Amino acid sequence: MVLAFSGWPIGLNLTITLTPDSVDPVAAIEALATTVVQMNLQNGIENSLDSKLDAAVGALIDVNVNNDGAACNSLAAFINAVEAQRGNKLTDAQADQLIASAQQIRALLNCGN
Repeated sequence: MVLAFSGWPIGLNLTITLTPDSVDPVAAIEALATTVVQMNLQNGIENSLDSKLDAAVGALIDVNVNNDGAACNSLAAFINAVEAQRGNKLTDAQADQLIASAQQIRALLNCGN
């Protein structure tokens, strides 16, 4: 996305380009958690998925700046839990949405497969 600002009194023109590097993975995980809540799932399922996302956020905000691997593992566990509920407590569409979001976050973190 490119945003351009012009016409300021000092004649300044700025262009801001958002790249994957400029997306905050913690904010993306929190947005995914909000999506889970908005799906109004059964409490046990919601709590299970939420705990995996909480673990991922915790790994990213802890004092160990090299702890992205733990966040990647938590997101992989989230994807596995979603797959386990596909067609059961989650519709295919819900599962697809949650998995796609988690995979995008994993890509931001350079998790690999």
